[in-house]
Amino acid sequence: MSEETATERLILKDSPGRGRGVFAGQDFAEGDVIESVPVIVLPAEQHQHIRSTVLDDYFFRWPPFKKVVGIALGYGSLYNHSRQPNAEYRNDVAQNWMDYIAVRAIQKGEEITINYGRSTFDATPQRFEEDAPRKSRAPLVALVGGAVLVLGIIRRRRRRALRGTAGDR
Repeated sequence: MSEETATERLILKDSPGRGRGVFAGQDFAEGDVIESVPVIVLPAEQHQHIRSTVLDDYFFRWPPFKKVVGIALGYGSLYNHSRQPNAEYRNDVAQNWMDYIAVRAIQKGEEITINYGRSTFDATPQRFEEDAPRKSRAPLVALVGGAVLVLGIIRRRRRRALRGTAGDR
């Protein structure tokens, strides 16, 4: 991104190694509301469709509903992740609204980050982080290996049965 997009309070610009990021255009004290944004809520039946689009990287789970997601407007879906964030978000499910609040003092020019986990300081690695657990292929390999083994046994028994039948003639 070659140019910066700015408001008095927030600046959208390149975040090294992370794409775009939201930076403070002013100082924020702990507890300050950084931004309040409306949310577009997508019903559960549309959840699977969003997973195959670029929006897959920008949605939030919208509790208390399973598979219901929200796209935060404003800069809401552009805050980058950190396990030590300087901000948190709070959902207002009844109003389809999100507030971003400073959890510590943030200096002008500092990138504003949130934790994508279940809580503000959740240390669980996210799927895009290098130390995130990878989905194991072991169950699939075991399943396929087991199926091959069963098919081999079935074939051997069938051959034996056919040989036995042919030997009786």
